[in-house]
Amino acid sequence: RDMSTVLDDLEKIISVSPNAVLFRAVRASTRFELGETEAGITEMQEILDGTESSAEIRQVKLALAQMLEQTGNRVGAQRLVTEVLGEDATQVEGLKMQAGWYIQSDRSDEAIALLRTALDQAPNDAGTMPLMARAHTRNGCGCVRQCPRRIRALCKCPGPR
Repeated sequence: RDMSTVLDDLEKIISVSPNAVLFRAVRASTRFELGETEAGITEMQEILDGTESSAEIRQVKLALAQMLEQTGNRVGAQRLVTEVLGEDATQVEGLKMQAGWYIQSDRSDEAIALLRTALDQAPNDAGTMPLMARAHTRNGCGCVRQCPRRIRALCKCPGPR
């Protein structure tokens, strides 16, 4: 099925659903991915306007944060991630985003701490382990020898494993 059909189906669901937050978020994300970046971001912001916090709303905030990051608005993305982690310090996607920024700014120890929390919540999350390896590599990889084998396997440094 093509994306216009998907959008049409989402419109139908949204029109009959009293609480269609996640469907609206999927529609906004789809529009964003199709190149309608401003429309996608605007709809995500509209979803969040006047809503009370919930797990569902935190997911929408993180989706919007990813959109903002992709369009170069890191400040906006970081604000949303900070809000989410302030409400739920174990939110895996938020922890991964924050850890990525920490790694980029040479705060690898803080990134590792966040990623350990993420692994506690979702031990099989596919995105956490590469970030953990990057953090250890950025940190000089000295402690990688003592880390679980799954982290050592992802480490790209020339040091011993």
